[in-house]
Amino acid sequence: MTDREAEQYGLDTSQGVTVTGVDPSSALGQLGLEVQDILLSIEGQAIEGVDGLTGLVSALKPHQRITVLALNHRSGETGPIKAVLR
Repeated sequence: MTDREAEQYGLDTSQGVTVTGVDPSSALGQLGLEVQDILLSIEGQAIEGVDGLTGLVSALKPHQRITVLALNHRSGETGPIKAVLR
């Protein structure tokens, strides 16, 4: 996340990861996740940078139901996104 994004949403730059691309056919893409949204946690585990995201994602299993906490870049609101991994 950039310094500007962190300041805009009242977050620390180590919190979350900004989405830079979304496959529309993916579970999160189908649920409306967009470029510039910010992923904050997966299954209640805070995402701390890209390395943190990679670690959390590597522990997930195919067909697992997950909850991702995301910040909508358009509204500035946070909320859960529920998905089933492929």
